[in-house]
Amino acid sequence: MINADFLKRSLIDPAGTARGLMSYHLAPLTLWSILAVVAICSTILVGVGSMILGSAPDTMAMMPFVVAIVLASSLVVLIFAIYLTGRSLGGQGRLDQTILLVAWWQGIGLVIQLFQTFVMVLLPPLSGIVTLAGFAWLLFALLHFVNVLHGFDSLLKSLGTVALGIIGFSFGIALFLTLIGVGVQGGSI
Repeated sequence: MINADFLKRSLIDPAGTARGLMSYHLAPLTLWSILAVVAICSTILVGVGSMILGSAPDTMAMMPFVVAIVLASSLVVLIFAIYLTGRSLGGQGRLDQTILLVAWWQGIGLVIQLFQTFVMVLLPPLSGIVTLAGFAWLLFALLHFVNVLHGFDSLLKSLGTVALGIIGFSFGIALFLTLIGVGVQGGSI
């Protein structure tokens, strides 16, 4: 079962956390449900953050349902990008493990984002440093998650997987946004 020590270890030892998470054998419906809950929580946090900071970014100008769909779709594309890219580079990760690790990674990212929001409100001068530290941790954790997931022996191979996955992710998101009717706004340069 997941407890406070496991959550703390997630921040300190992402590789150990990945191994621990991969020992769970959850049904596919459960994994996709976890991912949906993470996407919904992300949407809520984006909306609350916008209200607290008094700003309405373009993403929140859309209906929250659309934001949730875009966030969930981004997570799904990221899952398949990491899974397929890693497998093509000789990785051994399974799709169910990829779903769980990405959902957990995004969940910890939510905790970091919540902390960043509090820092922006309470200590605005430190918000830039906290944001950079959060981004660095997310990249650090993702590399370790991919390394453990695919059984790589090098974080450089994980970095290559993530870099190639980002290219695939970009194409996947561009295709998805085109399919739902979001396009580049034309105009003179």
